[in-house]
Amino acid sequence: LVTVACPTDRKAIMTANSTARSIPDADRWESERLAALQKYDVLDSPREEAFDRITRLIQSIFGVKIGIVSMIDGHRQWYKSVEGLPTSQAERKDTFCKHSLASGQPVIVSDATLDPRFADHPSVIGEPHIRFYAGVPLRTDDGQILGTLCAIDCATREFGVRETKILEDLAQMAIGELELRQRATTDGLT
Repeated sequence: LVTVACPTDRKAIMTANSTARSIPDADRWESERLAALQKYDVLDSPREEAFDRITRLIQSIFGVKIGIVSMIDGHRQWYKSVEGLPTSQAERKDTFCKHSLASGQPVIVSDATLDPRFADHPSVIGEPHIRFYAGVPLRTDDGQILGTLCAIDCATREFGVRETKILEDLAQMAIGELELRQRATTDGLT
């Protein structure tokens, strides 16, 4: 599997997706994405077993140290569920996941020390010494990307098409949980 090269600035979003977007389109895309995230009312909510189960499955299936289900707002990546890290969020600009968000595609990094996007990253050169990263978008039924689901480890590893598909299936499970909550909230109000 080829690592997806994902630019991080607004102009680069135009080329990171299969459909080119102009800068105003990228701004509109981000605005719509943030509105969708707000609609789900998940940011800063308590941990839930359904999402914790998914992060444990990430660890178990892939044998990685860290599993994360995250939401990405305008300035941070907030962890709805995290296993293997002591933190509950990170600044968006400092995350690996911003690349999956920008491209809308899985991002697989077999060895972060060899990837110029990450080789000097504080989490690569220091604790927790990330070497492997696999992240996939959390995409709603209507196509909005709310965040990412990631498998992270301190050892390098290969991650093929089969593994990526499993990670995408786990991401769909997380989105399914969010969609159920959204529908229950909406149905409860009508």
